[in-house]
Amino acid sequence: MTQILHSAFLFKEAKDLGVDEIEESKIKQCMQVKLKMLQTWLPLLCRASNGTDAPALSINERAGLERVLEDIIEELEQEKQE
Repeated sequence: MTQILHSAFLFKEAKDLGVDEIEESKIKQCMQVKLKMLQTWLPLLCRASNGTDAPALSINERAGLERVLEDIIEELEQEKQE
């Protein structure tokens, strides 16, 4: 359960990664990091939405994380969104 909370925190922090960057190479690098995070953690987060005894995330935490994930996915190039 703590892994889920930590990963939720990391996604919230990563959302703004590269926002202030001007250089195209830095922006692409930040997007690659976000894409790798999604590829690594998204399957775990999808399965962890309901814990065995109690939900891993509260309703508010889950809604916040879903918004962050949607924002990150929207930033990706069209072909990488799928």
